[in-house]
Amino acid sequence: MQISGDQPDKVQYQREFKEGVKLFEKGFKGLQQSKLDAQKEEYEKSMKESLQVIQDTATALMNKKLLQMKQQLDKDYQNYLAHPTDTNATKIQQDIDGLKKQSNT
Repeated sequence: MQISGDQPDKVQYQREFKEGVKLFEKGFKGLQQSKLDAQKEEYEKSMKESLQVIQDTATALMNKKLLQMKQQLDKDYQNYLAHPTDTNATKIQQDIDGLKKQSNT
C-alpha cells in the first residue's frame, strides 16, 4: 500500500497513530494507579489494542522510524509488566514522549 500519493489517507493514518499513542499513554497511567486486578487487565487489553493501532498505522505510513520506536515501546512495556519498577515506567513514558514528538514532525 502506497500512502505518499494519497494525502487524505496519510492524514487519517497520522491522526489514528496519534490517537493510538494517546490511548496507550492513558491506559499506562491507569495501569500504574490501579489496585484492582480486573481493572489492570482492562488497561492491559486497551494498551495491547493501542499498540496494534500504532503498528498498523506506522506500517501504512511506511515510516520505519515509527515502527522501530513502537517496537521499543512494546519491549519496554513487556519488561514493565514483568518488573513494574519506576525505572521501567520512566522508560515507557520516554518512549511515549518520543512517539508523540516524532508523529508531530
